[in-house]
Amino acid sequence: MMKQINDYFENAPVAFFSVGTDGRIQRNNRYAEELLGYSAGELVGHLVLELYAETPSGKEKARQVLARFRAGEVIHDEVMQMKSKSGKRLWVSLSVNAIRDDTGQIIQSRSVVIDITARKEAEEALLKKTSELQIMVNAMAGREVRMAGLKKVIKKLRAQLRDAGIEPIANDPLLDAANEHGQ
Repeated sequence: MMKQINDYFENAPVAFFSVGTDGRIQRNNRYAEELLGYSAGELVGHLVLELYAETPSGKEKARQVLARFRAGEVIHDEVMQMKSKSGKRLWVSLSVNAIRDDTGQIIQSRSVVIDITARKEAEEALLKKTSELQIMVNAMAGREVRMAGLKKVIKKLRAQLRDAGIEPIANDPLLDAANEHGQ
């Protein structure tokens, strides 16, 4: 049974970490090393904060999460920004709970890190496109309002011409289209 549990830990498709209350990595699995670009055993002993990007969603948030872990809080799906050994930033979802000794004291974490970089990049691209579309919609709505105003002015001018005994020579395609649609 222990062999199966160890295999599950080592070969899981997510990164597993165990971090002591001192903030040092005590154990991690292969995927954690692959995800962050470290070789086997290289992460053990590192301060976990060193693995986070110098961003508000990185090291700054990691400090807060570490403090929450030390206080015994269970952390679920915190979106954070880590950095690989080469410095490349990646987005992760972090979940943490505490492993306690027989007296109830926290001795280390049980941490799961899931790479959500592709999802975050897709969300950012979607937000950018949504913003671009909103600008276009606003421009089109403004254009329609201006066109409606111009149509009214043209109708008034044509009426003034008729009142003055002058029949407009050319048909106005804007007004003809509006009349066809009942406007």
